[in-house]
Amino acid sequence: MYPTDIPPFQVKDNLPPKEASTPDIVLQAGHHFIVVVSGKVVLDHVFGIAPPQSNTVQGQSSGNQLVGGQTGSGSGGAASSQAAEAKPTKGNAKLEVGPLSVTALSFQYKDECLYVVVDATLQLGPLKFSVIEFAIKLELSKVQLHHLASVVTDGLISVSLHGIEVGVEQGPLSLEGVFIHDVTTEAEKYSGGIVVGFKAWQVLAIGQYMIKFPTATSEGFRAVFVYGKLDGPLVELEFATISGVRIGFGHNYAVRMPQIDELYKFPLICDTGASGNGNDPMKVLDAMVTAEPHFVYPKDGSDWFAAGMTITAFDVLTLTAVLVIDIDSGKTKSKDKGVILTLLADGVLQMEPGARSDLTLFYVEIVVSFEMNFVAGYIAANATLTPASHVYVPQAHLTGGASFYTWFGQNSHAGDWVVTLGGYARGYDPPAHYPRPNRIGLNFTVGDNIHITGSLYVAVTPKCAMAGGSLNMSLSVGPVSAWCDVMLDAFINFKPFHFRAQISLSVGVECDIGMKTLCVIIQVLH
Repeated sequence: MYPTDIPPFQVKDNLPPKEASTPDIVLQAGHHFIVVVSGKVVLDHVFGIAPPQSNTVQGQSSGNQLVGGQTGSGSGGAASSQAAEAKPTKGNAKLEVGPLSVTALSFQYKDECLYVVVDATLQLGPLKFSVIEFAIKLELSKVQLHHLASVVTDGLISVSLHGIEVGVEQGPLSLEGVFIHDVTTEAEKYSGGIVVGFKAWQVLAIGQYMIKFPTATSEGFRAVFVYGKLDGPLVELEFATISGVRIGFGHNYAVRMPQIDELYKFPLICDTGASGNGNDPMKVLDAMVTAEPHFVYPKDGSDWFAAGMTITAFDVLTLTAVLVIDIDSGKTKSKDKGVILTLLADGVLQMEPGARSDLTLFYVEIVVSFEMNFVAGYIAANATLTPASHVYVPQAHLTGGASFYTWFGQNSHAGDWVVTLGGYARGYDPPAHYPRPNRIGLNFTVGDNIHITGSLYVAVTPKCAMAGGSLNMSLSVGPVSAWCDVMLDAFINFKPFHFRAQISLSVGVECDIGMKTLCVIIQVLH
């Protein structure tokens, strides 16, 4: 029997209001270490987590109260020595004591050792000092309850620091630096970055040094890369301003070139337009080496170089372009030996200058990639409009892309090529190695009354050519609705020569007059 005088224990509510009625179990079976701050659970770590049940949601509550001690009916496995060790539990602690603030608190029991990890920041006027994953380790297996002094005398407590961050901001000068040391079973890494700002200029530099440990199948090696950029007005011409330069280098590191639809978040170029990491050194570094899949990754025998700049012309065009050269000696894989040249660009054209994208007459952001791959034997050029592109009003979305590919050398498709703007004809099945850009299109909606969509495509290959498009317009006012649909498709086959074209037009008006609907439709198909 459980005592009845134990006050109810309120678990932190993490569920959205709409899901709050679900009677989920709020605590998993096992031994819990719980930190409560101001009546809220900020950390709940479970020792020896039992196999999850279908209804169990850890750390979530719908306002239910759980009587203390009633965590289950004896699964028992929670306390078993054979239970799997729990992963680190990271709480959302937000504690402030004067100039000191704790932003994260983690807890873990592993290899008979207890780990408490804290992220904290000390703010003293313009100076900010932060510790990243400051860890306290206690070897519980050697602790003697009758001789607790041995915890200190025998060195059972140890501390470690994952990284530090220092920042200062005084007048027009700002400085922020970070250093992180990370050791795993695979490698030892030293990472860091610094950003210095003065008035309209900002300098960013980041880098990483890695010692890759040998394995049964590969030798160990050392790798390093650095990347830096300078933003601000550098060279002013009559019609344009060079407002940024960037440069990078990597030894025993390779660069994964982004697909065209992820180019806007590529860390060497993504600070143009609406999405980017700006000049935060850790965000840029994480985007390079931490985000999955990695853009920059260690590879023995591979080196890369990068250089680029940002140009602003006529106050309406901003273009950032970067040239990346990747050289592989073939040390890891002989088939990878060769050179890859890649030009990446992100351009924004807007009117009026300096306005927010949703307040402009038009805002067109386009990303471009041009790759000469002497390893695989192909040249690929891609361009696509980003989702933020619009004309006249943000509701008039512009979409689509274009591609040019050609294959040469030892490539199995050598001699083939394709040029396409907006894709291919509806009945055409392109080969698997052909690019597939989205339709060039316009989608415009005005309230609930007017809706206009249009699309366009053109494509040419060694065997055929095709072009076409469509326009759909609809109007709805009370009981009356009208529409007009136009479509054109043309296809030419070169050998043997064959030409096919199809044009269709549909115009209609519909009126709901109570019990009946009056509809008039005119269709033309040729």
